[in-house]
Amino acid sequence: MDDRPYGCRGRLGVGCLVIVLAVTLCVGGLMFAADNACYASLTHCLPIYPGAEVISERHNFLRAWGMGETVMILYSPDPPEVVTGWYGQMIGTRLYEQVTQGVGPPRFGETDWTVGRAEDGVGSQIILYGTCVQ
Repeated sequence: MDDRPYGCRGRLGVGCLVIVLAVTLCVGGLMFAADNACYASLTHCLPIYPGAEVISERHNFLRAWGMGETVMILYSPDPPEVVTGWYGQMIGTRLYEQVTQGVGPPRFGETDWTVGRAEDGVGSQIILYGTCVQ
């Protein structure tokens, strides 16, 4: 037979519940913070071309440009040479300012972008890719 008084079993259950709740809150808080850090970093590193139309967007976790992988396809009526020049200048300037002056959020994740002629032969197709904390 169990020699413990009746009230001990109830406290054990409450103690376990408190521990499970604390661990859940800690893990959730860390995921929330990591998702926000990824979003700030990736949106800073991969701006959307002015006037571009979003054709498709795919992400595999909580939100686009957060934790996980995001692929966005854009269309712009501007020629590919103009769009490529804008991205090269914008991303290069942001990276330089971040490294030399500490401007912008810390860098998390990896980014890539490509610009090509749109499928209809007019304008540009822009593909932005970002991945963070996978």
